[in-house]
Amino acid sequence: MENSTPEQQALLKRMQETFPDFSFEWDDARGLLSLARTTGSFTNESNPETALQRFLADFDLLFGPANVAEDLRLLRSRKDDLGWIHNEYQQQFTSDSEPQPVEIYGAKLITHNTANGRLIEVQSSCHRDVKPRNNVKVKADQLQRDQLKRIRSVKGFEELNRVMRRQKEKLFPLMQPPRLVLYPRKRQLAYAWASYGYSEVKEVDEVTGREHQQLMFGQMFFDAGDGELFLFAPTRKGLETPDVGSGLSSLPLGGSFTSRPLNIVRVDTSSTYLLKNKTKARDITTYDANANSAWVYPMIPALLQAGTIPVSSDTDGDKSWSRTAPTTSDADRTASQQPEVDEHFICQLLYEWYDALAGGRAGWDDGQYPASLVAPQVIRVVAHTFDGFFGTSRSVNAFFDKQLVGGRWIGHLAFFDGNPTGSLSDGQFDYLAGSKAIVAHE
Repeated sequence: MENSTPEQQALLKRMQETFPDFSFEWDDARGLLSLARTTGSFTNESNPETALQRFLADFDLLFGPANVAEDLRLLRSRKDDLGWIHNEYQQQFTSDSEPQPVEIYGAKLITHNTANGRLIEVQSSCHRDVKPRNNVKVKADQLQRDQLKRIRSVKGFEELNRVMRRQKEKLFPLMQPPRLVLYPRKRQLAYAWASYGYSEVKEVDEVTGREHQQLMFGQMFFDAGDGELFLFAPTRKGLETPDVGSGLSSLPLGGSFTSRPLNIVRVDTSSTYLLKNKTKARDITTYDANANSAWVYPMIPALLQAGTIPVSSDTDGDKSWSRTAPTTSDADRTASQQPEVDEHFICQLLYEWYDALAGGRAGWDDGQYPASLVAPQVIRVVAHTFDGFFGTSRSVNAFFDKQLVGGRWIGHLAFFDGNPTGSLSDGQFDYLAGSKAIVAHE
């Protein structure tokens, strides 16, 4: 907690003394809590919005600037199958220079209330220090003219321009009206225009090595001070940028659960992050099979190759896999992200152990299989696997499997969820993925 104020430290101590089984995660970059959780309730209010207002009246400095509740706009409210209510709020910035509140891009606050109204968890990716580094000098209509000049000479422009004229796209090369946001840039927030449209991208021909420009469609961010297009993320590319996050382990049993550091990727410039470790010679990718009874052995490798089984994701932008199982029900244990966290974290440890033991080793294949049948092997790990033989995800088992799919080997580790409510004779087992010995064995 290097980036914290004395006031924040005092408030955090107060929370630790006040709320039962209080746990938290601190975001040093923003200087705020990214997660706060209690097994009790943060307020006595049963209405989710009123509960948040009451909570932030006492602890606002831990989640944003002073009076942060005034800067939050409710985006959506969702009730799940258990009756829990999940509210998502957008942080905004109000100033005399702009007529309307301005969205702080990616700054969200999410609350989780139980069916009986208890506010038990708050997640935040809000900003504490909201001081824009620039002023709005470039108007939205100027962006269109400048971008048109920028791409006129790119191959394919004339044909695309004719198509857009026939379709009466008046904003081309922009495809939606720019909206003013505050975007985190160079460690400060800056006014930026956000839009979607066309721009040039440099690509290298893998055969000739020659560089050429190509027009692509994507998300665009322009500096509102000087009009610079400082970020362009083509939607076709599916760009994945390495990042770091965290998540809660299934250990120690019964809590309070250990927070694990995680190597992840960010998808384009969105608030979606995936459990993909791209820092090694071979990627480590962790999937969430969600106890789907259709995703079972022996079909798993083909489903992984087809992209049917999703990679474990965090979509609220806080880079935190913090969902735990409050009960032992199938629904809660399947929704928990703890086995995903443990598998991803332990597989990285094992990768590094084998790498050190061998004096340098690249994953499973180590580059020793040049035949076309074997591609460089992604280390795939599947959480919440359904056992098709026994008809449950509660099996006390795990396995490794590899199969040929389309002429290429696809290997993966699969983990069932264990059964903590088993009989005394059969034994009671929590998530098997929490055991380094079991993961290493597979």
